[in-house]
Amino acid sequence: MRLVVSTGVEYGLPAARAQRHWLVYNLLPDSQVELERLQKLLGAHKNQPQSKGGMQIGIGIAQEAIALSAPALAGSRWESWLQVSRKEGFFELWSGTTFDLLDTVPR
Repeated sequence: MRLVVSTGVEYGLPAARAQRHWLVYNLLPDSQVELERLQKLLGAHKNQPQSKGGMQIGIGIAQEAIALSAPALAGSRWESWLQVSRKEGFFELWSGTTFDLLDTVPR
């Protein structure tokens, strides 16, 4: 993945407030091709009579290090959104405060 720090406007997002910015993660082209290949493979497997449909693909982004390393963010709102393609809109993955985010980290 590639991280881009952005105002958001170039991605069709609302402009970030003063002293804020968007962290935008993009899959690199090779990763996009590989993900599409896996999706087709899993889709074909799911349609097999013996399949129980239990296969999934997961992509995770760990954000706890950012919250820990930036005390100025303590207690601020944190939101994670996903856009599958530029043709589609965004949908919310997670939102809460940095304290909520740190509570999800195993201790």
